[in-house]
Amino acid sequence: MAVGFITAKLGGAGAGADRLLSKLIFNVFLPALLFSTMAKADVHGVFSLTALVNIVQAIVLFAAFYLLSVKIFGQRDGTQTIMALTASYTNVGNLGVAYLAVTTGNPEAGAPIILFQLCVMAPLTFTLLERQTGGESAPIYIEVARTFTKPPIVALLVGLAYALVRLAGVPLSMPAMINMPLTMVVNATVPLMMIALGISFGLERFPRLTREYVPMYLAVAGRVLIGPLLSWGLALAFQLPAPAVLTAVVVGCFPTANNVFVYAQRYGVGVETARDGVALTTVFSMPVLLCVVALLH
Repeated sequence: MAVGFITAKLGGAGAGADRLLSKLIFNVFLPALLFSTMAKADVHGVFSLTALVNIVQAIVLFAAFYLLSVKIFGQRDGTQTIMALTASYTNVGNLGVAYLAVTTGNPEAGAPIILFQLCVMAPLTFTLLERQTGGESAPIYIEVARTFTKPPIVALLVGLAYALVRLAGVPLSMPAMINMPLTMVVNATVPLMMIALGISFGLERFPRLTREYVPMYLAVAGRVLIGPLLSWGLALAFQLPAPAVLTAVVVGCFPTANNVFVYAQRYGVGVETARDGVALTTVFSMPVLLCVVALLH
């Protein structure tokens, strides 16, 4: 991250460099990591109580901040949905994988959260925003189908299928001529993600502390503070073992997904909340993550 930040500040990475690098990661490196991780994963361990903790956390945060947005701040016309998403919809499919890889060594724990967000939260979001804004969009089933054509999701599902076939007792092995370059690409994924994040910080401008930004700052606090605390409480309530508690709380630290900004832009509501929320949760999730690891590792 420091390498990326310094590079940006010294002019070695101009405007848009972070987006270009992120696009390459999204289409090449991240799919390789997700496939490799899922292909080797213990399927029983992936779909577990740990995953349920984080799914329940996402549901609680979305509902709580939706009500807060409507009842306290009087937000309407889709802005309330964007605020709720800022607090609950996480960057599990990109930066979250890196967080899990470097803190728990268990990046496959993000797989059920990715599937939940794609199959449940995304369709719910499209339905709400379409009704609240009166905009026209493709049918929900088409929107959901499109998400399953994205390279990281395709790679995750292929890797999961590979693991299920192995679980069924079919002997499969990756040819060396495929495994060796795949491993090289996988090993480069997390460092590239961190460099891209550092470049983004070096180029970013953050909002001021003014009254108009209060709802956004509350959503940021919900994402980076309430999220991990809620995950920790649920993990203890479910009596998870210590390694699973760490995994659940790390997932609870994930920043807001870039998807939220994309949705806000598309429907023309809450764009500033989404844009600044994504940036700020990414910044503040790092020190929170360090604290979580120091306390629970």
